[in-house]
Amino acid sequence: MRACTLVLSITAAAAFAEPNPYLNQAKSFQEQLDFEKCLRRLEQASRFNGNTKGQLAEIELYGGLCEAGLGHETEASEHFELGLQLNPYLELPPQQGPKITALFKKAKDKLPPPSKEELKEPPAAPPAQPEQQHAEAAVQAAPPPAPPPAAATIEPVKTTHLGAPLGILAGGALALGAGIALGVVSKNMADAAHLQPKTAFEMDVVAQLQQAQTLALVGNILFAVAGAALVGAVAAYFGLN
Repeated sequence: MRACTLVLSITAAAAFAEPNPYLNQAKSFQEQLDFEKCLRRLEQASRFNGNTKGQLAEIELYGGLCEAGLGHETEASEHFELGLQLNPYLELPPQQGPKITALFKKAKDKLPPPSKEELKEPPAAPPAQPEQQHAEAAVQAAPPPAPPPAAATIEPVKTTHLGAPLGILAGGALALGAGIALGVVSKNMADAAHLQPKTAFEMDVVAQLQQAQTLALVGNILFAVAGAALVGAVAAYFGLN
């Protein structure tokens, strides 16, 4: 429980500790591979008034990283050991080389093994920062998203289909024209038969009159077809609209 209590106290103190500006500058120099400036800033950071154990552990950690970057493996190991003594759960920043990883692991292996209580009870997560708490509260207080607007129902436009009525009407017009033509022809034939001289054969006159009557009958039938077509076209028009 001792190590867990240490981690909790370090984490709680770090949450309310005053930021160490020299430590932040040292981290930037280490990321830029300017290890000498990093060590000078770490020396200033170690003298900063109000350092917590967590900050002191980070100072030792970055001191080991900068010493290792300069090729000083012995000094790097000493810094790593001091940092791990202050915080046994200290970890390297991501994307470190295999040599630094091996030095840090070697320093970590020198620490005494954790007790049974420490193995059963892992360290608690650090408390949320005020900014994180505000963000979580804002997310919880945010109203649920509004449902998407319903799609507008588009009624199909009722169209008028004139194809069928026009076709019937056109057929009726043809029948009407043919009926008129046959009527004119039959009348002319009948008039011509009546104007035959008396010397003409009676059988020829009778045949011509019968032919005229036949044409007239066909014309009458075509008139009836034309009338029926007109009625059908009107019915089809009103039935489709």
